[in-house]
Amino acid sequence: MAETADHLPGNPPTAGAATARLPWYRVLGRATSRMWVGCAVALIATAAAVAGLHPWSMAAAYAVMLVVAIAAAMVDAIELRLPDPMTYPILAAGVLTMGVLEITGTHQGLVRAVLGGVLYGGLLLGAGLLDPRSYALGDIKLAAGLGVWLSGNSRHHNGDITTKMLPSRCRSLTFKPA
Repeated sequence: MAETADHLPGNPPTAGAATARLPWYRVLGRATSRMWVGCAVALIATAAAVAGLHPWSMAAAYAVMLVVAIAAAMVDAIELRLPDPMTYPILAAGVLTMGVLEITGTHQGLVRAVLGGVLYGGLLLGAGLLDPRSYALGDIKLAAGLGVWLSGNSRHHNGDITTKMLPSRCRSLTFKPA
């Protein structure tokens, strides 16, 4: 996979052209303007998504996680790889945050978070084993981390999260138990 380490977006890497890998934080300088616009849109959406979370400590933790996930997406778009220093912290911080919130009694979601990480990461691992070209290990580790974060804050109260996140004109599409 060394041949995919150093190329510009839109230009496929050449086979056999081994180049040195750059640290993930140096890769961002090669991002295109479209990537930066996408990053800005994602950051605005992040601010809107975490604005309604309570307590504020959970909102701050989710904001940090989403910023790291957006940076990981940019590195993946440029380098076609997800480095471990970006995937493992998302997974570890998710379990740690949900554990602290569970211990302090602020939020009960640790078991749901761990199960979500195992389920989402395991689903992509299974797909990756069936077709090795579909998902790389970085994608699987990122999926497990995002599964922890996203399922740790899920609700089972008549589509509570769904109705808050969707625009009002789309709310009629949500399914609620009778």
